[in-house]
Amino acid sequence: LTRNLQVRFMASASNMHTSSLEAESIGLGLKYRLFSSDGVQRHFRLAAYMDGVLTRIPFHYEEITMMGDKTAVRNVARKLRVPILEGTDEPVSDRKDALAIAKKIGFPLIIKAAFGGGGRGMRIVREAKDLEKLLDEAQTEAARAFGNGAVFLEKFVGKAKHIEVQILADKHGNVLHLHERDCSVQRRHQQVIDQAPSYGVKQSIIDGLCAAAVKLAKEVKYTHAGTVEFLVDHETGEWFFI
Repeated sequence: LTRNLQVRFMASASNMHTSSLEAESIGLGLKYRLFSSDGVQRHFRLAAYMDGVLTRIPFHYEEITMMGDKTAVRNVARKLRVPILEGTDEPVSDRKDALAIAKKIGFPLIIKAAFGGGGRGMRIVREAKDLEKLLDEAQTEAARAFGNGAVFLEKFVGKAKHIEVQILADKHGNVLHLHERDCSVQRRHQQVIDQAPSYGVKQSIIDGLCAAAVKLAKEVKYTHAGTVEFLVDHETGEWFFI
């Protein structure tokens, strides 16, 4: 399917400095990330050329809002009983709230931007004394990168594999996965090498990740090419949607 597939992303937005659209080819799959400052109704379209046939797939506002808000997607995963790491269900901005939540989660934990990714607005907190400083850093970076400084807190798994599942979905409710890739080799939370198929992960775990990715996409009525990300604990074999 992807052999003859060329992808072009076309975006028309009044303030492109507050949004970024990134596309890249990964092996046999396709990957895109849409970072929007606030989920405003900007118009993005994916033009997919398959054997000379042009198909335009619009990004719907509801999809952008849901998939762009990581805390909202965590709640969807919980509803579907897809494993997630212990963390906050709503974006956090207040220091006192963050400290109280952190004590419940325990250390080490990780701070992540609620409305963006790519390693921006992300900090690992290993001790309580470092929380305020790193929270400020994460919020400032997230605000600059995505126009929204909201973050969320999540339990940090030190020894883990970062596994991504590629999906394709159409407007008729059909969702398929293109298997997984290992994105564990990273620098500053940015992927350096993607390996497909993954190495050293049990097939039963891979099957679970792929099934969960399809389930999540169907639940939010997702359309387009996309990536669903997971962590696999190297020591216990447990896996979590992130």
